[in-house]
This record gives sequence, structure tokens and C-alpha cells, in this order.
Amino acid sequence: MSNATLREILQTCLALEKTAADLYSAISEQTDIDAHKAFWQDVSSDEKHHVGYWENLLALEEKGTVPNPFDRPTRVKTELETMKIRIDEFLAEEKTFSDISKAILAAFRLESSMLHPAFFILFRSLRKEAGDVSPEDDYGEHIEKFSQFVGHFLNNKPEIELLGDILLSMWEHGREMADQFDQIKTLRGLLPICASCKKIRNDQGYWKEIESYIGERSEVRFTHSICPACTQELYPEFFRKRE
Repeated sequence: MSNATLREILQTCLALEKTAADLYSAISEQTDIDAHKAFWQDVSSDEKHHVGYWENLLALEEKGTVPNPFDRPTRVKTELETMKIRIDEFLAEEKTFSDISKAILAAFRLESSMLHPAFFILFRSLRKEAGDVSPEDDYGEHIEKFSQFVGHFLNNKPEIELLGDILLSMWEHGREMADQFDQIKTLRGLLPICASCKKIRNDQGYWKEIESYIGERSEVRFTHSICPACTQELYPEFFRKRE
């Protein structure tokens, strides 16, 4: 059955991407500087590509084939919708963005909203459903474009240049959070384990030693010891000497 809350989350993500694509296209038309115009056209093209990703996920969700990766989807939905409302209010107040500093600030607000942890979790969790295609693969390059643009054209405004560094930092932290989410999700779910040898079957259908399986998905490292019951079974002479 279709998950209404997940659908609303996907719709809000799509709306944010569309807003970014439209804004960057509008900024490109408002500037007279060729290098600026090319930049805004480029990042608008990136966002249009991401729009297609969300549209595809929504189409799959309508068929009921997209799982909900969130423990508290209602909270995620509220956070994303609140960000979208604030961005819409901000853009409604700023009618034009011919001033480059205002344009960068508007872009920062949009890009930071799309670096919300929910985006990273969706990118990572729904790779299989999306055909192993994810904006996560090129989002870092997208953010890097902003950082380079700001640094190259606005190097006399360090307070604006700082925004590019903040976006890159948010990008790195978002990916780290997605990694941690993956690990938690893996270790808290049901694991197919052999009743005899205790090997675990991974997502590709291969059976692996439990130490190897958990070690690949977490920072846990194993050190070997032996419990009292096994010691008594394997080394009974040790217990006889003690008696």
C-alpha cells in the first residue's frame, strides 16, 4: 500500500529541486556577466537532472514499490515542509537577484535545505529502487561548483565566501550521517544466519563469517577469547587440575 507520508516527503524534495532549478535559471537571465550567466545555467541544469530523479521515485512510490526508510517520517515531513515555506517566503520578498551577493544568499538557503539529512538517507536507502542512480554520486561536485564560483568571483567578500565552505562541510557531514544510518539499519534488522555454522547471508546472496559481515558494516572489531562453558568442554583437564 502507498505510504502517504513518504509520498509527501518525496513531493517536498521534488518541490525544493524545482524551486532551485527555476531560481538559478532566473538569475542567469538577470545577469549581464557571461561567466555568471554560464554558472547559473550550469547549476540549473544540475537541479533539473535531480528533478527527474525525484519524479521517478514518486512514480515508483505510487506503485507501492518504495520502502519508507524513516523511523519518524512525520517529523521529517514537517521539517522539510517548514523549510520549503520559509524559502518561498524569502523568495517572495526578494523579487530580483541582479545583485550577486543576494543571488548567492538565495542559493545558499536552497542548497542548505537540500543538504538536510533526509536527502542523504533517501539517496542511500533507495538506490536499489532508483536503479542504482543517485544524486549523491554527483552532489559533491555540484556543491564544489558553488564554492569555486564564490571563491573566484567574490574573493573580496569573505563573509559570502564562507557560505561555500559551509555547504561543503554540510555535504561531508551528510554523507557521514548516511553511512551511520546504513550501519544502524543493517545491525538492527533481521539477518539470515545459518543455523549450523552461523554464517550470515549478505544482500548479494553470499554467506560470510559473522566477524567479516559485521566488521564491514560497523567500526566493531573482534578479538578472540573463550567462554567458561567452551573451556570446560574443550579443555576438561584444565578444570580437573583446578579441582
